Amino acid sequence: MRRLLLSTALVLAASPALAADYFFSDPPPMYDSYDQQGWSGQYLGATLGGQSTRIELPAGGVLEGYGLIGGIFAGVNYEQDSIVYGAEADVEWNSFDQAAACSSPAWYCSVQGSLRARLGYAVDNFHVYGTAGIAAATVGGYGWTAGLGAEVAFSDAWFGRAEYRYTALGAANAWYDQTENGVIAHAVRAGVGYRF
Repeated sequence: MRRLLLSTALVLAASPALAADYFFSDPPPMYDSYDQQGWSGQYLGATLGGQSTRIELPAGGVLEGYGLIGGIFAGVNYEQDSIVYGAEADVEWNSFDQAAACSSPAWYCSVQGSLRARLGYAVDNFHVYGTAGIAAATVGGYGWTAGLGAEVAFSDAWFGRAEYRYTALGAANAWYDQTENGVIAHAVRAGVGYRF
């Protein structure tokens, strides 16, 4: 009888502690949207950088110089097993005075842009990529561009990037037609973007 009373008393004493553990246990870990979404999604951003430009004029002569570049970019990414692929477009303004190679107003002569595919590899919040596609500018017409870059996610939405790109336009891109300006450009950009 004494053993039964002792066992009953121990069970009754432990019951509140067990109940407290059941009802007040640690909450489950919070949902981590970055880990779930990764780099997938649409995004929009802005860049600022520098560009060296070499323009070979069809009548002879060369224009060379450096300028600041700045603009906006937009694109979409898809991530699968750390492989990130997608497409991006950008429009920029170049401060290098190219009016001597363009018959339009000076501000118009400095507009450039591209439409590119991107392929990269992501590890957590870090992403490296290669990019290539078509490019256009008011000086040099159409051509191609290719480069490398890296991005770092600061949060689920915000990220920063650094990128180098080579661009060849006009006669520099089409050896068979020397009737237009040939443009070669090397550019380095830094930017910030927002994913939504």
